[in-house]
Amino acid sequence: IREEFGFRVTFWLMLALVVTNFGNVMAEFAGVASSLELFGVSRYIVVPVAAAAVWLLVVQGTYNSVEKIFLLASGFYVCYIVAGVLAHPDWQTAAVSMVTRPQTE
Repeated sequence: IREEFGFRVTFWLMLALVVTNFGNVMAEFAGVASSLELFGVSRYIVVPVAAAAVWLLVVQGTYNSVEKIFLLASGFYVCYIVAGVLAHPDWQTAAVSMVTRPQTE
C-alpha cells in the first residue's frame, strides 16, 4: 500500500485496521464473558484467563498448532448456521425484516 499510495494513505489505513481489530478483540472477549456468565462464572475471572490462554497459544505455540486450534475454533461458527436452520424460522418474515424497519406503535 505504501509503495502504491504513499505514507499518508498507509498510515490512515493501518490506523483503521488497528481500531477495527481492537473492536473485534473487545467483542470476542465480551462474548466469552457473556457466554460463561450464563453458567455463573464471573467475567472478572473469565476474561483474564481467556486472554492469558490466547496469549500463551500465540506466543508459545508453533504455527501449525495455532493454525489447527484456530481452524477448529472457527469451525464452531458453523453451529450458528445449523442452529438457525434447526430453529425453523419463518423465512419470509426473516427476509423482509432484513430490509425493512420494525413497526413501532
